[in-house]
Amino acid sequence: MKRELRDGKAWYPLPLTQEVFAAFYRVFLHRPLLPPEAPRFVFLIPLVGRKQAGDWDVVVDRLRDTLASIDAQSCADRRVVICGQDKPAGFPRDQRDVFLQASAFSPVGKSKTDRARKSRQIARALHMLAPGFSYVVIMDADDILHPDLCAYIARDNNGQGYLIDRGWMVGPKGGVAPLTPEPGHYAFWEYCGTCAIVAVDTERQWLHARYLSRFVAHHHVFGRMAEAHGYPLDPVPFPAALYLFNHGSNTSVLHGRADGKQEYMRHHVLPPEERRMILAEFGYDPTKTASAVEGLTSA
Repeated sequence: MKRELRDGKAWYPLPLTQEVFAAFYRVFLHRPLLPPEAPRFVFLIPLVGRKQAGDWDVVVDRLRDTLASIDAQSCADRRVVICGQDKPAGFPRDQRDVFLQASAFSPVGKSKTDRARKSRQIARALHMLAPGFSYVVIMDADDILHPDLCAYIARDNNGQGYLIDRGWMVGPKGGVAPLTPEPGHYAFWEYCGTCAIVAVDTERQWLHARYLSRFVAHHHVFGRMAEAHGYPLDPVPFPAALYLFNHGSNTSVLHGRADGKQEYMRHHVLPPEERRMILAEFGYDPTKTASAVEGLTSA
């Protein structure tokens, strides 16, 4: 997907078929959503299968850290929904966790993963798992949320959704580089799939599963996709997530798409003291994984 700059901001074209469907939806099916004062959050996580993982133990370690960052959120009403071929031992941890069994790995077309298919499976099941209004946080299984993210969204509560355009890329040895829409950088949503918080109402919204399923492929166009459907995503006004990069099980690393990101890290890496302060703000220590989540194992 080719990157362009328009008015100094990154721009990616929306595929024509999706542009047409979005326009139809916006004109004929769009309804304003009415969020409750204390909205529910659903964390949607497609998980790579054991056979496709570069190292299953690393995948589970990263998932532990991701779950710890979800547990650190202040939202009282939340669901964590993981879809995969293999259920990590210890998950679900309580009644708020759900594991959806995915079918055997079968990539479609040119895709080398079945992430999109798993995400669509969660979208179709949402009306049973979390009926009514939710903010759906679309996540990769190896990223870290800022502990104040859900509290901010619950206060602002725009009823449409949010886009993370500011955050940090973290390398395997604790190197940290800013991801920001400022000139000379890449916005967070350009590099990381954990970037959209989408408002969905299974009872009020027309074709809610079809709308949510639009957010399972190219994160480069999440913002454009939501706006085209009539639900523009507001930017989160602070660095809201960590993109854990080059730890051996990133999709971009496994499929040979990491060179540009490695070069970006080399050019933008921050001094050690600043890195430590940023990671401490997120409660993340790259030398210690999963210290905050008990019971989840790779077995």
